[in-house]
Amino acid sequence: MRRQPWVPPAVFVLLVIAVRFKYVRQMVLDGLPYFADADCYTRMMRVKCLLQDGQVFRSFHPWENAPLGITTHATALTDLLIALPALLFSPFSANGLDWAGWLISPLLAGLAGWLLWKWTLEAALDLGWTRWPLLLTFALHPLVLWSNSVGRPDHQSLFVPLLTLALVLDLLRARDARWVWPSGLCWGLALWVSLYEPLALFLISLILSAVYLRGQMLRWLAGVLLVAGPAWLLEGWRWGGLRDTWKDPLLANWLAMVGELKSPPPWYWLSFPLAGVALVFLGYSAFTAFRARRARPAKNETGSRWLFPVVYSWVLSLVLVGLSLWQQRWMTLLPFPLAWAVFQTLRPLRSPSWRTCWIVLHLLPLVVWNLYEIPQLAPPKGLAQVRAMAKEIHGGGTILAPWWLSPALLYYSGQPIVASSSHQSLSGIVDSARFFTTADFVQAGEILQRRGVRWVAVYRPVRSFANSREILFGPGADPSIVQKDFYRYVLLRLWDFKMVPTRYQIVFASEDWKLYRYDP
Repeated sequence: MRRQPWVPPAVFVLLVIAVRFKYVRQMVLDGLPYFADADCYTRMMRVKCLLQDGQVFRSFHPWENAPLGITTHATALTDLLIALPALLFSPFSANGLDWAGWLISPLLAGLAGWLLWKWTLEAALDLGWTRWPLLLTFALHPLVLWSNSVGRPDHQSLFVPLLTLALVLDLLRARDARWVWPSGLCWGLALWVSLYEPLALFLISLILSAVYLRGQMLRWLAGVLLVAGPAWLLEGWRWGGLRDTWKDPLLANWLAMVGELKSPPPWYWLSFPLAGVALVFLGYSAFTAFRARRARPAKNETGSRWLFPVVYSWVLSLVLVGLSLWQQRWMTLLPFPLAWAVFQTLRPLRSPSWRTCWIVLHLLPLVVWNLYEIPQLAPPKGLAQVRAMAKEIHGGGTILAPWWLSPALLYYSGQPIVASSSHQSLSGIVDSARFFTTADFVQAGEILQRRGVRWVAVYRPVRSFANSREILFGPGADPSIVQKDFYRYVLLRLWDFKMVPTRYQIVFASEDWKLYRYDP
């Protein structure tokens, strides 16, 4: 029976989507969806407001760092992509918005997988035997999976696929001018999503294009600006909040606690075996491939147009390696360009045995790590407590809670929060840290009244106290509590109901949380 042409790409797309359900045990409990981190909850709050008031372009968040608010760097494209399935799901589920945010990342990854399948078949790329390991890198690599997992409605879930597609389109336009406009449009979408990671990689593409593909520059930049230009005009330029926050000396203390901004531990690099094992062979292979190509250039193909994909993929990979050593957040972008650079250098291999060896060496650690990680994932019981606690918040009022859990309370209760997970909310983060480390109920009350707080959520005191001390005094701060002062601290008295002023009324208690209503 003749195989249908749509079957292989459909199977690949289903593989891409299915593997991103690896984290399902960590993102669902009692039939309810949860999200991966604090930023996801602030993103979902934007979408909730979009569905309520119809405001698409939103530069100010009054619900974070209350009552001051923040000027956010988040943009509307991700909001719109979540809102569309939310409208479709809502008639069938009371949690339609939650499920839309929960599923959007795998759906975007599946769409990117289909485009990758289609575009890597183009004769201009001439990938040969290296096509499958490249496609499977996108499908299976743990770092890419995390950026597009279920329960992760964040800007990474959109710009990681966009930048992966932009790499392929850049290499296609180096061989065929028909791809100049699609490449520019893809870069424009990525720059609309964020002006941090996409901007850094766009500058690399811009420099290399100026060197090797000067004839395409005007059309390519026109494609970029066709999308990014109107988006920037509608969204606005918002650098003031960053500039003002950067002056605060406590920012470095807080940034040191944000996981994605730390340097990765050494074991992270075990997922890139080819980068270390193949160094000697790669250099030799690149030299011989370059010499053979110059000796017999392809018809109607200049040396520079062949050299551009090689230089592009390696420059991009090396820059990303350096950035990933600086901050973990760049690592989600590294696997595909690095695999592209490595396998294109290995492409001259003619021995089927050696080819199989390199493919297995590359893919086996990815499969093993995924299988190892799945049993380690725990259900989101802590977030389920936050959800239950939020139901006890009635009548409005601002919430003060630890910064990394406040966005979940924001989303589930709909009430503004003092501390949040963005750097623009630093003053709120600092005020919450001062509240959780003070031994003076008068000082605590001043913070609550200045911020308009009506709800105080107390999390596990040991962690809350240590985290707050690090924010105020740096990573080396002593997290211990002096025994003689044990019940002088506001945090501990609220946790154990010891001599708590009557203006604090307990309304919820669980294994990890105590919620008080504050009536000044």
